[in-house]
Amino acid sequence: MSTVFVHVGQCGNQIGQAFWKKSLKDERIIESHSFLHADGKLRSVHVDSEPKVLSKISRKIPIREGNLIAGKRGRGTNWALGYHGMTHRGDDHVLFTTLEKLRKEVERYCDSIVLTHNDDVLWRLQKLSEAVSFDSMNNSIANTLCGLFLPTDTLTPKSGHNIGMEPWEMIRSVCPMPTTKFITLFHLAKSKLAWDGLMNQTLRRVKRHDTKGIPVSFILFKSIANLVIARGDITNTFHYNMRSMEDKVKSTLGCVTWNPFPLDVWTARNNFVNGRDIGSLTVASNHSSVVEYLEMLYQRSRTKFDAGAFLHWYWKHGSSKVSCYIKRQVKM
Repeated sequence: MSTVFVHVGQCGNQIGQAFWKKSLKDERIIESHSFLHADGKLRSVHVDSEPKVLSKISRKIPIREGNLIAGKRGRGTNWALGYHGMTHRGDDHVLFTTLEKLRKEVERYCDSIVLTHNDDVLWRLQKLSEAVSFDSMNNSIANTLCGLFLPTDTLTPKSGHNIGMEPWEMIRSVCPMPTTKFITLFHLAKSKLAWDGLMNQTLRRVKRHDTKGIPVSFILFKSIANLVIARGDITNTFHYNMRSMEDKVKSTLGCVTWNPFPLDVWTARNNFVNGRDIGSLTVASNHSSVVEYLEMLYQRSRTKFDAGAFLHWYWKHGSSKVSCYIKRQVKM
């Protein structure tokens, strides 16, 4: 199995750069060709509306030249135009070219959406007293993605040759229903901490109920399916420790009663991203808290729309006030 990554925009490509720099430290990634072609080029497509960022990252990671798709105008002052580009020939090739390159790279599409909450990332970095910068945010997100996608011993055959099954098995395990495809991630890496202590600190990041009502009317969140990945399990003791932690994990994640197998567990002896002596836990959860998050995004967008914020950019490029209003009502 192979995975194709699509990095879009300055933010997406900078996170991608951090992700690939960490991923390529894992020798199994290189040996299995699950994320790489036989010639060493990444299985990735990189898109931006201007070439500056793509030119910079292409000098640091092995990207196929044809998979760098850049416009010329940028979106610094006309971002509302989107990636469909102008009505005349120019940057209007970006969307078509991206789809064409993606078609060539992939034989089947992934069927899940991994959400990253920027507010949560910022809050965690500030709590750790780290200097909050784009680099620190990119590295935090990249560490979490590496904890999810890098090879594990659980899915490595006895031959020792990993074939990149992790993303696909994650989808099968965590996204069993076609209407629930959002995945929320929780990740923590620390040294000199037992597995139960690491698990307790990881579970503190899980939102167990909504934040709207008074305590007696809290809505408890539920999860359909979950995956726990432990890296740095040098002593092969995580599965043993998991026996005593399993009930607490299921309770905190709010596992539904109708799924007989709501929790899957993978392990890896090595932790190439965080360091040899550091243990890490990554929890991927099909969690209902995503509904509250999406509602918050919608409310923010609606407030800006009602205030007329930024709408002049859409009108400038041919969208009328009526069409904007109709689209908003449809989305509601």
